[in-house]
Amino acid sequence: AFYLVKKLKVPFTDVPSAHRARRELKLQRRLRHPSIMEVESVMVADERGRRDLPPDIYLYMPLKHMHTTFDHLLLSQEAQNHVRESHHRFFMFHLLSGLAFM
Repeated sequence: AFYLVKKLKVPFTDVPSAHRARRELKLQRRLRHPSIMEVESVMVADERGRRDLPPDIYLYMPLKHMHTTFDHLLLSQEAQNHVRESHHRFFMFHLLSGLAFM
């Protein structure tokens, strides 16, 4: 299984960035749709050398319906020749499906 790890770098340095981080996490936790990634877990970094700054936050999101990553697809031998129209349709379908849900 593939996972996406998103780092919210020092999200609590000021009030606007704290609100932004909270809003993003809240939205990602509530949205339930096959084309929108769900947050499986949240980890707060324990970096002992950075006492002066708030910790970073990491969001772990499983890529449940993906058999490969987009990066791997683009770097593959097939993609060097061309990305097929079926790939374009697949990505556009999931992109538009997620947007329509929101």
